[in-house]
Amino acid sequence: MEIILLGIYSFFVWLIFIKLKWLPWNTATQVIVVIIPVIGMAALILLLNIFAPSSSDVRVYKYTVPIVSQVRGRVIEVPIEEGNRLVKKGEVLFRIDPTPYQLDVNILEAQLVNAQAGQRELKESSRGAAAKIDETRGAIAQAASRTREVQAKLALARKRAEQYRELVKSGAGNRFDLERAETDVSELEGQLAAARGMLEADLAAVDLACSRFRPDSEIFTLDRALAAAGGVGGAGDGPAAEPVEVSPLLAEAVAVALRAARLTDGDVDPTVGAAMNAVGYDRDFSLVQPEGPAVKLTVRAVPGWRQVELDEQARLLRVPPGIRLDLGATAKAWAADRSAARIAAGLGCGALVSLGGDIAVSGQPPAGGWRVRVQDITGRPEDPPAGPSTVVAIHAGGLATSSTAARRWRRGGDVLHHILDPRTGLPAAPVWRTVSVAAASCTDANIASTAAIIRGRAAPAWLTGLGLPARLVDEAGRVRTVGGWPAETGSTP
Repeated sequence: MEIILLGIYSFFVWLIFIKLKWLPWNTATQVIVVIIPVIGMAALILLLNIFAPSSSDVRVYKYTVPIVSQVRGRVIEVPIEEGNRLVKKGEVLFRIDPTPYQLDVNILEAQLVNAQAGQRELKESSRGAAAKIDETRGAIAQAASRTREVQAKLALARKRAEQYRELVKSGAGNRFDLERAETDVSELEGQLAAARGMLEADLAAVDLACSRFRPDSEIFTLDRALAAAGGVGGAGDGPAAEPVEVSPLLAEAVAVALRAARLTDGDVDPTVGAAMNAVGYDRDFSLVQPEGPAVKLTVRAVPGWRQVELDEQARLLRVPPGIRLDLGATAKAWAADRSAARIAAGLGCGALVSLGGDIAVSGQPPAGGWRVRVQDITGRPEDPPAGPSTVVAIHAGGLATSSTAARRWRRGGDVLHHILDPRTGLPAAPVWRTVSVAAASCTDANIASTAAIIRGRAAPAWLTGLGLPARLVDEAGRVRTVGGWPAETGSTP
């Protein structure tokens, strides 16, 4: 390249200065003729190094565009003809065996069909559960009506029986009439007991809707259907679950649980179901073995109540796949409130309902209020208290006791209980073994007592700020009272 340029330049110099003699050939022109190619070649080399650098070691012979498939597999056909020719856009370069991918597609389609079937099953079971609950409520209303009727008949029968006794004593009556009157009394008392037994169907309806241990319960069916729906992508990775219509009773129970979570900033969280199973509380407590081998406990926050969506008016519940609901922290106290109100309204009298430490009262209380003994160690009311205890009077609302001592079990060297801290998914730290709270309802009392167990040492100040009377017993058995709860011997200030 450089030699050609110098040859062309030399030809023009010879032509101008020697052949045609257009310019004189002297010392000055000779110097100029030499300087011009030197400067020109230097400038050319500089520009080439800037815009087209090269060296003796590197040369660009041709440009190639590699074709790399983003799908791996066995190539079964290459339709491109041999030879060097242009390939047009849209032409098939090679085909990959689709069998493995078709198998994956078939599996996903089967899982999708299964999920859709599970959703349909859930909707059908929800409607069936709603029908059962409505039927139960009708039976309860009928029982209440029967109770009022039987009470009136019983009062009249007792009055007549007393009158026949007086007549028999004075000789003006016969024993046949007296025995018939006493038989009527016994029959009516039996009918009254049967009517009261029918009222217990209220608790059966709550259990049918909310128990996570009964295979026929509505919430168990909900979990099973959601697990099937989440099978497409695994727990938490599948498509968002569609909202499901639930029974009025379950909708109300979930609303109570979400309200508890909201009031306690998530301390009482209904999404602890999977964590409960992980620590061993995966069946009715009577079936949980008190001793067992060690289990691997992992600190992991529960999914969180904010992920659960409930339209209470439309009774539509959306629970993301992978989340299992546990309404045990609120359902029992809520059931006590409901039953006490129903019994008081149905029988026209005061009522006290006690469900495992959750006490609700309704209607007209007896003189001096309902007297309740509160103690740290569970025992029968007729037995003398074991350990510190106190007697309080309830006129309205409810009283709830949450304890880590009643429902506990051992796995390896770890003592576990059923009150979990949602931040860790593990049993709450052992600060208080028992907390009793009085509130406007048994549900509110239970929400506060459960949250106090989880809040630990911050619980007394929190309860005081809420203005709730409470009794707290620490792991050593020391009693502390706040909020106007009656003091007792051995309590701390």
